[in-house]
Amino acid sequence: MPYPHDVLASAVLALPVAYLTSLALRRWATPLVASLSSGALRPVLTAEPATVSGAEPAAEPAAVIQTAG
Repeated sequence: MPYPHDVLASAVLALPVAYLTSLALRRWATPLVASLSSGALRPVLTAEPATVSGAEPAAEPAAVIQTAG
């Protein structure tokens, strides 16, 4: 079982390292993701669904009507 001071010390050391790492990687990763978002990885890197040229969007699913008992 971990001791409470071990957990606190880990957090004190890990939080600044994680923050500084995210600041350093943000400058490098943002342009990389922007360039990759127009290629084959677009469905993975963006929230927009992939579309096939000439394909129509899927129809909305039919509403399910539930009847009582």
